Parts: sequence; structure tokens; C-alpha cells
Amino acid sequence: MRRKRSREDEPLAGCIAVTGTVAALMWTTAFVFSHTWYHGVIAATWVLIAAGWWVKSARQRKHESAPVRDPNGETTKGGTAEAAPPFTD
Repeated sequence: MRRKRSREDEPLAGCIAVTGTVAALMWTTAFVFSHTWYHGVIAATWVLIAAGWWVKSARQRKHESAPVRDPNGETTKGGTAEAAPPFTD
């Protein structure tokens, strides 16, 4: 069963994306200067990892900001379909 992503996961996803991007830049630089095939393979792997995390993060942010219809039929923002309890005085 897939666990729903929470706000606590965002720093981890950002960290992985940034780490992947930095690693890709480092390995690409190593490939350019050393011209060994395995540096190119490792650089391509890191580029794919970083790109995947960037896309995943962007899709998640887009999904969370999309309007959602709550059980009362009203449109809300924030990615949750739970309605707030009615205000009583």
C-alpha cells in the first residue's frame, strides 16, 4: 500500500533533488575532463534521478494546489477533501 506524502517529506525530496543535481554536475564535469565512459554513465544516472525528483516534486505541488470539492459541495484549495466543521457561536 502506498503511503500518502506528507509535508514532512518535502525537505527530503528537495534534498534528494538538489543532491542529484549537484552530483550530476560533478560527474558531468569529471566526464568532460577525463573522457572515461563510466563517468558519462554515472552522470546520466544522476541526471535521471535528479530530473525524476524535480518532476515528482512539481507534480505534487501542482496536485496540492488544485481546487478540491469538499463534501458540502464547495470548492476549496489545498489538496484535501475534508470539510471544516461548521462555525457555531
